[in-house]
Amino acid sequence: ERPDAPALWCVNASTGTEQKFSFRQLAALSCQAARLLRSSGVRRGDRVLIMLPRVSQWWIGMLGLIRLGAVPVPGTLLLTARDVAYRLGSARISAVVTDHEGVAKVGGFEGTRLLVGGERPGWIDFDRGVRQVDAGFCGERTRSDDPGIIYFTSATTGNPKMVLHTQASYGLGHRLTGQLWLDLRPEDVHWNLSDLGWGKAAWSSFYGPWQMGACVFALDAPGKFDPAVALKTLAAFPITTWCAPPTALR
Repeated sequence: ERPDAPALWCVNASTGTEQKFSFRQLAALSCQAARLLRSSGVRRGDRVLIMLPRVSQWWIGMLGLIRLGAVPVPGTLLLTARDVAYRLGSARISAVVTDHEGVAKVGGFEGTRLLVGGERPGWIDFDRGVRQVDAGFCGERTRSDDPGIIYFTSATTGNPKMVLHTQASYGLGHRLTGQLWLDLRPEDVHWNLSDLGWGKAAWSSFYGPWQMGACVFALDAPGKFDPAVALKTLAAFPITTWCAPPTALR
């Protein structure tokens, strides 16, 4: 209904660089990402670790994986090499999408490897690949009970537990999150401070806001939570709603 409405607004905290995408633009880019992923060997049902900072490629990659029928496994760059190795093995990961920081944590992973933000021997250039393919392939049909996304628990007791969500339990289920919990409307610009590797990002940076047609705002600010930066951001940009995980506000 609103293909040219703002869908994603990314800002780099260090440089001030902004990127804005409409729903129409993200639709096209996600088709291109899906085609790149398929040509790189990723297939429907494959589990793909996606470990990136708050950059636009995370959203484009997530949409591409969902279009392809692959299963994204979001992870935070705070994970150690040991944490990553545990996820690669226990989730039977087929492919990895990450940046230069994440490369060092992937180790000798032998599956499909896609790199965001540059080139590296043995890695597929995600950015160049998305630019070079067309949007002719727009994905696979999936059932509501097909695998949709995998998260790992925080491992407060023993090893982290792998939790599989279906296409409906998160993809459709978080409409209620966007409507009732976040109270979002199409004209809203919503900022969630959560790292993209946590489940909170799925609720408040992906499914929830877009189910309601709201614009997702993202600030790529590396390092620990800085309340001064958060307050300056709220003052500088027309953000109508925002939320944060409780740990960020302690």
